[in-house]
Amino acid sequence: MEAEQLLSSEALSKFQRKAWFRKTVAVILIGLILALTGYFVYGLIPKQYTLTITGGDILGNRHLIAKVLKDEAAPYGVNLIIQPTEGSVEAIKRVSEGKLDIALVQSGLEDKLPNVEHVATLPAEVTHFLVKPDIREIEDLKGKVINTGSKSDGTRLTTKQVLDFSNLEAGVDYIETNYSFEQLVKMKSDKLPDAIVNISYSPSFVADYLVKERGYSVLELPFPPSLALRYGWVGDGAKILAYTYNTIPPVPATDIAAVGVNLQMIANSNVQPEAVSKLLEVLYSPTVVNRINQKVDESNITTAASYPISSGTVAYLKRNESFFSQETMEQLKNLLGLLFTLGSSSLIVLKWLKGGRLDDDLEFKEYIALVSAIEKEIGELEQQGGLEAEQLVQLSYRLTALKSEALEKYNQSKLKDPALMDTFLSSVTDTRNYVALLMERIRTA
Repeated sequence: MEAEQLLSSEALSKFQRKAWFRKTVAVILIGLILALTGYFVYGLIPKQYTLTITGGDILGNRHLIAKVLKDEAAPYGVNLIIQPTEGSVEAIKRVSEGKLDIALVQSGLEDKLPNVEHVATLPAEVTHFLVKPDIREIEDLKGKVINTGSKSDGTRLTTKQVLDFSNLEAGVDYIETNYSFEQLVKMKSDKLPDAIVNISYSPSFVADYLVKERGYSVLELPFPPSLALRYGWVGDGAKILAYTYNTIPPVPATDIAAVGVNLQMIANSNVQPEAVSKLLEVLYSPTVVNRINQKVDESNITTAASYPISSGTVAYLKRNESFFSQETMEQLKNLLGLLFTLGSSSLIVLKWLKGGRLDDDLEFKEYIALVSAIEKEIGELEQQGGLEAEQLVQLSYRLTALKSEALEKYNQSKLKDPALMDTFLSSVTDTRNYVALLMERIRTA
């Protein structure tokens, strides 16, 4: 194996004989293992996510949906902080800037801002044209005052497209006002606009108030299917049922077709995909569906998406895929291969750290080389003429220590060439005999 060959190299063999070096390497490896273990353990711990969300105006149904999501998301580990905004335009801008994480906004807005992703499509909201009693047809809006919502609200853009389709031009055929719902509620009856547009699920709080407290009615638009052919944001089959807002007199008197506007949940592109996936679990849970009283269908999750699909949405859609898919099996095979490689390499490294030789034959060849080095040292001292008895005694001690170490290693080793031990012992014996001979010469000199 490459790992074994590397650790058996001459350079690393020298370092291996140094206990301090082996201990240092062991401490570093243990630190890395603990760090990796902590990382994987952290991945197993249930996460808590805190996200900011807006449902727009506090009087709108989207704000109610945001409140329901906040209540139901806590057990899933998602803490939602609601921040009301004036409308969809402002909400999308704040999501794009990273000032909001999640927003419920209407479709059909013209500008597409960066750093925004599509999370889900909810059931279409209904466009309510709330009008005073003298307005019975779309043509009657000519010369009237129409409140299209605040300029930061997507309702204004939708209303303009509907009125343009009706050949009604702002400033020419009607006067536009931009009061918020809170301002409208505080106004006296004689100061209220002739028509007020509200986009909301039915029943709408604002529509309910204007019909019952201010005598408004709901105007039927004759062209929703035709409008849907031109604009992708128009939801299919939207209608307001008879008697929704009053019974005597009935408002509306019969079921009326209405312009549906797809409602989208969007997120900032930096929101963690895991948090988005958890929030989708909440959104499609039976409790949320029952509380908002809408048919939230997972199959429509990407319908009329006007932004890139969130990776959290993709993860949510893949949650029920079979574990034994071809992709998963391939990943599992690669994982097992990695674990096998790491396991075998770890055993080799562990043996190296314990001081065990990866190649016992190589180590005993080094012992023989050390004996030869002692013989060479004796020869050089003899040639210099400075050989003393004390030096020979020290060299004899080195030979004895080397022999003891080799014998201890031999009991733990498995030599491929058994003759190496005999060669080593023979070399030690010959060298010691030579040392003894030199000692005798010094004594008799």
